[in-house]
Amino acid sequence: MNYNLEELSVLTFNMNGVMMAVDASQVDRMMDVDEAVNRQINVKWLDDKIHFYGKKIVFTAPKVLLIKDEKIPFGIVVDEPGDILSVSIDSIRPLPTLISALEDSGTIWGAALIDEDVVLLVDFYKMPAEPPHSHKSAG
Repeated sequence: MNYNLEELSVLTFNMNGVMMAVDASQVDRMMDVDEAVNRQINVKWLDDKIHFYGKKIVFTAPKVLLIKDEKIPFGIVVDEPGDILSVSIDSIRPLPTLISALEDSGTIWGAALIDEDVVLLVDFYKMPAEPPHSHKSAG
């Protein structure tokens, strides 16, 4: 496989106005939530895995990103997935110390400026197994 070390391909998504992106090589495919449930895929909601510090996430266009995992395939529910974009490695910045101290799992690992938007970069492989909080009701 030929990797371009000057750019990173990322899949963007929007979580209540917070632009985020994941390395596209971590994503196998995208599907509807109902399809993932019907296929009995282990689905995790992103807002159950990452602190949004009191901000209630309202999903308007949820999709499951099926994550490439050799052990157990799983999906992450994100909102409003967008395009796959190329991000220059030079445009990626580490998180400020205060933010990285709050996000100690390393799931959010950096930020990039994409089309004048600050986009938080997420690593789904570093996502904690247990949620930092849980607010979804069963049913």
